[in-house]
Amino acid sequence: MKNLAALIILFVLGSTCFSSTAHACSPNTHTPIGEYLSVALITAEGDLPANFRLFTIDSRDFASDDISFLQSDSQGAPTVTVPSEVDRKFFYGAPSYQGTVIAYKPALDIEPGAIVKTTDCHGCAWLRVGEADVTPPPRPEVSSLKYSAFPDKDEECLFGLLGNLSIEVAPRNTAPESGLLALVYTGSSAEQAKQATQPLLVEVLEQKGDRVMLPIHQKTASQAPEEGFCLSLEYIDGAYNRSERSEAVCWEGHERPPETTPDNNDSHNNEPHDVAMDHDEELEETCNMTASRKPTTSPAWLALLGLLVLAGRFQKRETT
Repeated sequence: MKNLAALIILFVLGSTCFSSTAHACSPNTHTPIGEYLSVALITAEGDLPANFRLFTIDSRDFASDDISFLQSDSQGAPTVTVPSEVDRKFFYGAPSYQGTVIAYKPALDIEPGAIVKTTDCHGCAWLRVGEADVTPPPRPEVSSLKYSAFPDKDEECLFGLLGNLSIEVAPRNTAPESGLLALVYTGSSAEQAKQATQPLLVEVLEQKGDRVMLPIHQKTASQAPEEGFCLSLEYIDGAYNRSERSEAVCWEGHERPPETTPDNNDSHNNEPHDVAMDHDEELEETCNMTASRKPTTSPAWLALLGLLVLAGRFQKRETT
């Protein structure tokens, strides 16, 4: 019976340590310059312009070069596959971390009235092709800047992310486009932000969207330091018409509290150190540490209690 109780204790202690073991961090689906990959096909007044473009915003080189379109006269009618070709391409991000925006266009002319959708996109709807669009989108207006900082800039599960700067723009509820590409340029001064040639961020701003979220990251600190910088916005619509650059606005930055360092002259440092207590605390932390680094109570201890009670009952039966 003693052997059974000992095995039970070893089993529960082992499961306590191993059951709470988890991956250090959840999968990171973002990069220092936004999401891995976005694909945008932007309509205007519900139709695709005859000179439409399909955009890929790619920060990890995930985009496929094999892009084509299906063309038909009406839904359910025979379709024709129309290949695409690269119309324009530009880079965004920081020198240490860059992404690519590619604008694809049909390699053949598609007449107004036809319906199209991208090939191999089973959830995509057929879209009617309208007239060509040569009107640039309105000039962006930045209304405010709001910053949300993460308190621990060295937290490994943030992958270097310090916080997010929300760039509030004028509401677009009445805009004819279903979305726009919002390009964020930065600089150490307002003039540098307006003259910058490469955007730090490119994001799809939906029709009802009123904010662009700019990550403040350690890897892009040369372009957008947490201590403050200036920025300017530009829009690109679904036919690659570009807006005027917005007025540059400057963010004063975020000041973190100074890091506290142990005082070598502190009287506590001269007190005797209980090594045994430190060892017990370290063992407990090793067994109960979760991905968020917060101690947790394992339900295995409850199982241990129940099993010991059962073991005691069996022992009584054997002695009677």
